[in-house]
Amino acid sequence: MWIQVKLGGPLKRYADSDGGTKAVHADDPLTVAETMARIGVEEDAGELLVIVNDDVVPPSEHGRFTLKDNDRLTLMPRLKGG
Repeated sequence: MWIQVKLGGPLKRYADSDGGTKAVHADDPLTVAETMARIGVEEDAGELLVIVNDDVVPPSEHGRFTLKDNDRLTLMPRLKGG
């Protein structure tokens, strides 16, 4: 299965291209957390906005939300303001 990952802001350093994308291949289904660990961003998990196919996945679901073939996973730093 293939998962397309779009990385925003400083997370683009994990991308395969200048466009901030990375293709992740897996033989078995992966959770959001497993996919993030595979590309090296698990330590940032609590500070990320995670979107799968236009739906926000809260941090409490990262370890349970299973991705499907051709899902689009977007990882972006959360905006902070005040």
